[in-house]
Amino acid sequence: DAGASRYLGLNSTAAVPLDAPGFDARAHVESLTRAHPLERLLTEHAGMAHDVRELDGQLKMMIVEKYSEFIAAADAVRTMRTNLDVAAGDMQRMRDIMDN
Repeated sequence: DAGASRYLGLNSTAAVPLDAPGFDARAHVESLTRAHPLERLLTEHAGMAHDVRELDGQLKMMIVEKYSEFIAAADAVRTMRTNLDVAAGDMQRMRDIMDN
């Protein structure tokens, strides 16, 4: 993952991506704790936690936007159906008039 690769100097081409099926979280954490001081790990953790909160907020905004678009589309379909029902009634009245 390109975003996660910036943490702790990870190189996305050399390391297994964090979301890969074969990713071993325990081995990864053990490797990081041996290679980096606690202060650096805590700093990186804080940065990652911040990024997660930011991404979560962006996701929530996208959901709200898409939900609003969905509601608008549903309203448009409802209006079209109402208009078509009215038009169908008008067409039936015209047929009735023409049949008489």
